[in-house]
Amino acid sequence: STAAASSGFTTGGYCGTYYLYSCTVIGGNYGIRRDINGTVTAKNCYAGGSATGDYAGTITMTTCASEDTTGSAGLQNIAYNTTNFTNVTAGTEDYHLPSGSVLINVGTDTSGDAAPMNFTNDIDGQTRSGTWDIGADEYVTPITVSLTANPAGPLTALGATNLSWTTTGNPTSCDASNYWSGIDIHNGDPVTQRSGMT
Repeated sequence: STAAASSGFTTGGYCGTYYLYSCTVIGGNYGIRRDINGTVTAKNCYAGGSATGDYAGTITMTTCASEDTTGSAGLQNIAYNTTNFTNVTAGTEDYHLPSGSVLINVGTDTSGDAAPMNFTNDIDGQTRSGTWDIGADEYVTPITVSLTANPAGPLTALGATNLSWTTTGNPTSCDASNYWSGIDIHNGDPVTQRSGMT
């Protein structure tokens, strides 16, 4: 978030070439502003909640969204709210994209741009893939794990209990540790009975 009298980014009177990729800029007098001098290129940015304009001045924009009408064509008037961001309450903001955000899958893959702008990770280090998202966060489908015990009831150190699980999302590992033994059925493939399985 940017203070009301400031801008998220501005060239001021400085010359130079500026690249802003995959940014989320909230608040301020302006979100992203090219003032008197300099060249500004913005890609996959979201600016919203500004007092005067989310984008201002001559900016070369590629898939840049705004809360007002200054963003790229088709990406204007996108609300700064909890439909598009996890939390917008002042002081506890969370600019991760929730499921259903209109900023998901409407960005541009910039991995082919010149270094160092050819990055492929978001602010959390998660890999951007497919059609990229707009802003600092790339939405990743959460992994859900459902456990089923047979026979039903609490797992105990005595007796046999079969434990199976299914996952949704894109799991890379699953850990079940040290307090029980049983038959591990991961994605339908049974493995040898053991304790402390991974």
